[in-house]
Amino acid sequence: MEHIRILMGSLEFNELNYRRTLAISSEHQEHLEDVEMVIHGSPTLNGDGVGRLSIHLNEHDITGAVISCLQAKIMMRDQVEVKEEYEEAVRNVVSLKQRNDNPNRSPDEPPDLGKDLDIADKYLEGELLWQKLEALGDYDEAWYGSFHIFNFLYSHILLDPISLVDVLNVFGQGTPGLPALNLRQLKPLKFTFTAGSAPGAIPRGVVTCRLEARYHNLLDDEVQALKERVSILENRVRLVETEVATLNQQIKTLGTKILQSLTGVRKELSPVGKIQRTQQETTIKLNKLVEDIEKHESHVVNQERELTSLNARAVELRQIIDTLR
Repeated sequence: MEHIRILMGSLEFNELNYRRTLAISSEHQEHLEDVEMVIHGSPTLNGDGVGRLSIHLNEHDITGAVISCLQAKIMMRDQVEVKEEYEEAVRNVVSLKQRNDNPNRSPDEPPDLGKDLDIADKYLEGELLWQKLEALGDYDEAWYGSFHIFNFLYSHILLDPISLVDVLNVFGQGTPGLPALNLRQLKPLKFTFTAGSAPGAIPRGVVTCRLEARYHNLLDDEVQALKERVSILENRVRLVETEVATLNQQIKTLGTKILQSLTGVRKELSPVGKIQRTQQETTIKLNKLVEDIEKHESHVVNQERELTSLNARAVELRQIIDTLR
């Protein structure tokens, strides 16, 4: 969030006070980003409108640049609506003027606006309103300057503030031989308002000015850096969460496979399972084999006995034969 410093003034001009000054402190000016300006005259009931106000920023006359920026703001509006807002403002001023001139008039009696409104209508002839803003007020136009469009900007004709950065850019374009003015280097920013005077007339009128200096908040940089770090951490957390979800899925899948394998093993190990059946069959075969072996062993023993008997008889026979020889 920007830091904002507001400076306001209602500048009344007369023969002793024809020049007024507003200054913005140079404190923290290195962080100054812009100054938004709202400036307009004030209509009076006695024909004392301000005339040809000039504005200097330090030693630089920025009046023409301010006028150009105000004209651009007016041009951005619907011109029919601008004219309607101007006419309504003039009607209110004229009505107040006539009631002020004739305090005995009944409040219910409508004022005769014809003559004064004719002055305003004549002022409007031939040009768009933004084209009427050739100067910041003019004593010689529209009832001694009171109906000049400058008096109704912002108060009646709705406009956005003008930017001092834009004003300085326009000023630089109009003075190519002059180095560009840097808002942060003009210390302090001193605005000098001088009321012009017509021949034989004294300075007069009132100008309202509002300056809104906007400073860059260094905390915004720290907050932005923290936001970026938080964003990085959030991305990392999301990545870890994704990896954890993937691992959980893999573990779940592996667990399912293990469970299926264990179920199969349990089934095979059950009394009706293949392993148990195979084991039982193997046991039966082994038992049968043992029986067969035992039978064969018995048979072999018997054969050995018969062989021994035969050998003995053969020995006896050999002895008989030897005797007979």
